[in-house]
Amino acid sequence: MSDSLHQGLTLIYAHGFCSKKENPIIYLICTPRQMASVIPVIKKIDANALIVSDSVRSVRVAELYRVGYHSARKWWYE
Repeated sequence: MSDSLHQGLTLIYAHGFCSKKENPIIYLICTPRQMASVIPVIKKIDANALIVSDSVRSVRVAELYRVGYHSARKWWYE
């Protein structure tokens, strides 16, 4: 999925409280413009995936550079 989207993501293994099953959670941050390409990729992998979207109020661009997001400047101004 990371290759399809051309960006990194985080995979978290969560244990359901009610279901008692382990389920993966994919966490990624993208611009509203990127959502149009993210959702079809997710649906192709899992048609029943729960997709939660929220607005990010602030991001310290310096922190993105620190973790290796070299195109942070381009991303920030999209």
